[in-house]
Amino acid sequence: MGVMASFITENPKTYYSLVKAMVEACQFATLADSAGEYSAGS
Repeated sequence: MGVMASFITENPKTYYSLVKAMVEACQFATLADSAGEYSAGS
């Protein structure tokens, strides 16, 4: 995910929320894939 530095400066809470959501989504996908519940491309 790429954003301009000015966006981060002007919207730090929004940027933090976006990053947090991305991390949580990646963690969920990793755990679900390990459990056989998620498969990319299916």
